[in-house]
This record gives sequence, structure tokens and C-alpha cells, in this order.
Amino acid sequence: MKAKIAILVVSHNNPELTDSLCEGIINRTKDVDYDLHVIETGSNLSKVSKYMTLWVKEGVRMTRGFNLLKVYADFTAKHRGYTYDAYHLFVNDAKFIDDKDMTSILWKEMNENPDCGQINPYQANMGMPHIRQNRMKQSGARKESFSEIICPMIRAEAWNNIPDLLDDNFFYGWGLDYDVPFRLHTNNWRLYISDSVGIFHQAFTSYREKEKTEEKLEVGQFVNEARLNMNTVFENKYGPGWRNVIFEAIPSDVSKEAMYLWLHVNDGFKL
Repeated sequence: MKAKIAILVVSHNNPELTDSLCEGIINRTKDVDYDLHVIETGSNLSKVSKYMTLWVKEGVRMTRGFNLLKVYADFTAKHRGYTYDAYHLFVNDAKFIDDKDMTSILWKEMNENPDCGQINPYQANMGMPHIRQNRMKQSGARKESFSEIICPMIRAEAWNNIPDLLDDNFFYGWGLDYDVPFRLHTNNWRLYISDSVGIFHQAFTSYREKEKTEEKLEVGQFVNEARLNMNTVFENKYGPGWRNVIFEAIPSDVSKEAMYLWLHVNDGFKL
């Protein structure tokens, strides 16, 4: 029996971008059974994707959008008589770099690694010093301590066992990159990056295309607000030494390099 995957996409006032992504998913995904669900968060009803599954009036942004969509997908699947093996999350400003069946490849590699709670495609646009987010070898999956939460596949068992894995308090999504690996590691799951399939992420699209998305913040304002939110949530959860808490929780079978580099370069972490 083929795996059953819920593909979840969060969209906001940019139907052309979301439709293009969804068409890429549909054209490529062949070797797993899947349901494609798109949530429009606070979008003008004249600017919604033709693939829209769910619309919410409030601009709930990425984190809560994914959580709401998972609840909806699980509800509809239950009434159709099945459950999901995994959830594949897409931000709508991700771009495929080839014609590979990404969802099927990620599921195959996740299934080959029983401790894999989350697996990400490599990011084709990442350079030094974050080279570990890019391809490190020709194929296969590798354990990592950190990956940006761009197009992750999350094992259903892991997410269901940690229902607040994507903490809604990280309103802008910033912080999930650190918190999700921490929650996985402390619940005996591991984070992987696939070197078999990659993605290109066009960061800050919503803010750079304000005429389409109707966002009010400039890129710099968004960065400041997102970073402030992230630090506030982490201090509330783990105290002022949250960086050490997350770093020290990395298991001995996982290299700490990727997490250290990201914390050091982006958030001033020092050993």
C-alpha cells in the first residue's frame, strides 16, 4: 500500500505564486497517495488560490496556519476512513529546482530511517557559512542538528506525539527552526536533510511583493518584529539561556555544527 501524505500549503494574497507551486506539486507527485490542502490566511477573497481548501479571516501567518490546516486535514481524513503517515509542509515562496517527485523521495528516505521525525530537502540557495543546509553528497539523507523549516516533511507519529511541535507562540514562524529540532531531539526523534532533492527559497516574498500581498511591514520591520517575538517566546519557555538549552540538547549521534553556526551567525551565540 502506498503511503498517505498530507501536503499542506500556507498562502496569503498571492494566488499566482501559490497556484504555480501547487501545480508543481501535482505534476511531480506520483509515488505516494496524497491530499493537497491550501489555507488562505487573511487573504482578500479576490486573491485566493484556486486550490484553496480552507480560508480564515484572520492573518494567522505561517505557524498557526500549518496547525489549523493539519487539524482540518486530519478531520477530513478521519471521515474518509484513513490517517496520514506524514505531513509535507510547503511555504508558497519555495521553488522546485528540478522535476523530481520530492514528496515521494522524502517519504522513502524518512521510512528508511525509523528515528526520522522530520526531513527537509536541501536548500539550493544556501552558501557559506550555512553550507550544511545545501547538498553535502550526491544522494541520501543525513542527520543534522538544524535545518531551516522550509518544505519539511514531519512524520505523523512524531507530530501526533508532540501536538504543540509547531508552537503557535512563534507567530511569524521565526524560532521554529530552533524549537522543532529541540522538541524532536528531546523526544527521541531526529532531524534529517535529504541530499537527493532540493528546493530554492525566495525569502521575504510577502514583504517584497507588498502590492500583491497587501502586507504593511517592510522587510526590515518584519525581521525586527519576528526576531523580538522569537526571543520573547524562547525566554518564556526556556529562560534567558535558551540558546545553551537548545544546543546542549543535541544528541551525541548528531553533529552540532549546523546548529552552532546558525545560532552563532544569526543570534550571537558563543560557547
